[in-house]
Amino acid sequence: MKMKAELEIEYEDEKTARALAEALTPDNLEAPNEMKIITKSEGCVIFTEINFSGRIRTLIATIDDLLSCLQAAEEAIGLGFTKEKVEE
Repeated sequence: MKMKAELEIEYEDEKTARALAEALTPDNLEAPNEMKIITKSEGCVIFTEINFSGRIRTLIATIDDLLSCLQAAEEAIGLGFTKEKVEE
């Protein structure tokens, strides 16, 4: 089955969006042959497109992994929601 997923995530500024999109790009290069992942930033928005032929569970796992990597990159630049920020 052929599938396509698109993600759009908006940030406060272009610099942050660009840095996070660049942080995700190396992971995208390691995708299996039946999967194509493109991540780019335009202005303050990160766009990711995933094209895949295979099992839906694999696509879901890929999206989950992508979001986990994005969260780690956000935390690395100080955007992550830590317990202290939530309690404030």
